[in-house]
Amino acid sequence: MSNLTSSMLYFIFLSLYYYLPRAILVRTTNVIDSLINARQSIALGLSLIFVGVYLLQYVAKRFKKVNLSLLLMSYYGVYVIGAIVTFIVIGFK
Repeated sequence: MSNLTSSMLYFIFLSLYYYLPRAILVRTTNVIDSLINARQSIALGLSLIFVGVYLLQYVAKRFKKVNLSLLLMSYYGVYVIGAIVTFIVIGFK
């Protein structure tokens, strides 16, 4: 009898261990998917901004004789372009 109850408890524990996190994971992935659909365009714009800023910093380090005002205009221009692209993508959704 003790062996049977311990095996049943073990089976219950295993089923909870395997199936409960999976059910929780499915619900959280549904929530995350809806958040991703809403925020995907914002993430696209932010990634464009970060890539542009990184490329501008690379160009500024690589070529020392770059006009500083041009570099600053392009630096802020990257933010403006990223914001415009973000709003355009949000508008098309």
